[in-house]
Amino acid sequence: MATELEELLGFLSSSSPPIRKAAVGIVRDYTGSEDGLESLGKYSSVAFPSLALLLAENKEVSEPAAEALVNLSQNPSLAGKMVEMGIIKTSIDILYRKDCEITQLLIMLLVNLTQLDSGIEYLLQQGDEKMHGLYVMKLVRSFCTSSGEKGADLFEHVASILVNISQKEAGRKLLLDPKRGLFKQIIRQFDSSSSLRKKGISGTIRNCCFEADNRLQDLLLISEFLWPTLLLPVAGNKIYSEQDISKMPPELGSALSIERETVADPEIRVQSLDSIYLLILQEAGRRAFWSVNGPRILQVGYEYEENPQVMEAYERVGSLIDSNCLKMDMSDIARKLGLSESKQLIRKAAELRRLADIQFDSSIIGVGEVCKAIICLEISASRMEVMFDRQAAVKLSGMSEMAYNRSFNSMQNGIGLKNNLDIRELAIQFGCVMLIPYVRKGLSLYKDRFLASLPPSRRGSTDFSRPVFTAVAFYLSAKKHKLKVDRFKLIELAGTSESEFAGVLISMLDLCFDLFGTTKEKKDSKEIKGNRELLDALPNKRRVEDGGDYSEDGEPSAYKKRKLTERRDYDKWKSSVIQCNTSSKITGPNKRAKTKQSTLDFLKRLPKATADA
Repeated sequence: MATELEELLGFLSSSSPPIRKAAVGIVRDYTGSEDGLESLGKYSSVAFPSLALLLAENKEVSEPAAEALVNLSQNPSLAGKMVEMGIIKTSIDILYRKDCEITQLLIMLLVNLTQLDSGIEYLLQQGDEKMHGLYVMKLVRSFCTSSGEKGADLFEHVASILVNISQKEAGRKLLLDPKRGLFKQIIRQFDSSSSLRKKGISGTIRNCCFEADNRLQDLLLISEFLWPTLLLPVAGNKIYSEQDISKMPPELGSALSIERETVADPEIRVQSLDSIYLLILQEAGRRAFWSVNGPRILQVGYEYEENPQVMEAYERVGSLIDSNCLKMDMSDIARKLGLSESKQLIRKAAELRRLADIQFDSSIIGVGEVCKAIICLEISASRMEVMFDRQAAVKLSGMSEMAYNRSFNSMQNGIGLKNNLDIRELAIQFGCVMLIPYVRKGLSLYKDRFLASLPPSRRGSTDFSRPVFTAVAFYLSAKKHKLKVDRFKLIELAGTSESEFAGVLISMLDLCFDLFGTTKEKKDSKEIKGNRELLDALPNKRRVEDGGDYSEDGEPSAYKKRKLTERRDYDKWKSSVIQCNTSSKITGPNKRAKTKQSTLDFLKRLPKATADA
C-alpha cells in the first residue's frame, strides 16, 4: 500500500494542472526542513524526474519545482543522484528557452551541482569531444552580456559556477584556452558593481593562476586586463604621484591618478594578492610585475591596510619581491601606536630591525614584517622607559596575544638583547619585599650546586644571567612562604616561554629542595572533621527507631547528638530574639513618621535665543 508521500509524488505527474500545482507546492514546503529532505531523499528516483519535468511548465508550477530541487541539491548525496539523472542537461536546456522564467533558480541549482566532481565533469562535457565546453561557453556568454544594470542580474550566480569548475585542472584548461577567449571575457566583468560577481571573478582568477607554471604565457597575453584587475583592489585609495604613474601602463596609471572607491571585501583583496603571489613565483611573472610598477602599488596599499589577513597576504607577496619592498615605514607604525613624537625611539627601533635582518630571517620563526617592526618598537620603548600600549600592539600585529609573546621572546633572543630582571623591582611590583634575601640566597645556592653537577669542560659556558632564573627563584620563594604570585605575569616579565620556565623550575626545585621545597604534613585522623553522614547511614552502624538515629546499644549516635545540640542552641537563640522583638514593640518609642524625600529643583537653562530676547 502506497504511503501518503508516495501518493503526493504521484500527483506531480497528474494530468490536471491544479493538482500538479498544489502537489508541487506541498513538496516545496517539505524541502524546507531536514526531516522533509530526508523523507523525499528515500523516493529520489520518483521525485527528481517528476520535478525536472515540471521545470518546463509555467512559472506557477516551475518556480516551486525549481525551489524544491535547489533545496534538495544542498545534500551532497542527493545532488549526486541528480547529476546521474541528467538534471544538469535538463536545466541548461530549459535555461536557454525564450520563455524561461526561472533563470536565477536554475543557475543556483547548477551552483550546487557543480560543487561535486561528477557535476563539474558533466558540465564540462568531458566525455564528448565535439560538445566539450559548450555548456560553459553558453554560461560565460550569458554572464558577460547580462550586467544587471537595468534590472535584476539573473546570471550573477554564474560567478560561483566558474569558481567551482576552476578548482579542477580540466576546468582551468578550458577557461585559459586562448582560442576560446573565456578568461579574457570573465576578467573584463570585474568592474561590475555586484560584490558577488567581483568575488566570483577574483576567486576564478586565483584558481586559474595555479596553472602559472604551465600556462603563464596564456595568462600574460591579457596582461592589459589582468594587472588592473589584480592590483586595483590592493592599491588603496591614495592618488599616486606623477612619478609613480609614469612607470605604469596607461590602463593602470589612469585609474590610480584619480579618486576611487576601495574594495571593501577583504576576501577579494586576499584573493588578488594570492593570484599575484602565484604569478611572481615564475621569473617571467616577476619581470611582468616589475614592468607595471607593481611593488610600488603594493607598498602604498600595504601602508593603509588594517585587516590582519590581508596584511599577511601582502607580506607573503613581499617575501618574493624584496625584503625591503613592503616594509611599512617605522614612523607610520609608531604613529598608530602613539609613539610618533619620540624620534629617538623610532631611530632605535629601526636600528634594531636592521640588526634583526642581518642576524636571522624572521620569517623562519613566523614573524612578519609588521610584527617585527612593532616588536622592535616595544623593545626600544622598554629600553628608553617609554610607556608602550601592548594591547594596541597585539591588535595591530594581527596575532593572538600568546603568539605575539612567543614572537617577542624569539625576536629578543635572536637579536641578542637580554631582559634585565631585578629582584628588588620584582619584589616591589608583587608586594613581596620580604622575599629579597631568600631569592638571592636561592639563586646563589642553585648556581653553586648546578655548576658542581656539571663536568669541568662545561662550567665556563654556563650563563646564569638570563632573567628566567631570577623569575623561577622568586616564584619558588613566594610559594615557600605561601604568597600568591601570578606565574604567567612572571613568565611575561622574564621574556621566556612556559616550557622553559617549567624546566628551570623543576631543576631548581630538585637541586635546592631544602630551601624551596615544601612537604605535606600528615595530620591525625582524629583531628580532622570527618563526614559521618555516610558511615551513619550504613545499616550495621545505625538504625531508625521512632524517627531518631540510635546505635546498637540504644544511645544516640555522635552525629545525632551534635545535630540535637545545634538544634537546641538555634531554638534558644530564636526564642530570645522573638522575645526581645516583642518587648521592644510594647515598651519602645512611638514609630517615627515616614520621611518624604524632597525634590531638587534645578534652574532651567533657557535657550540662547530666548535669553537674548
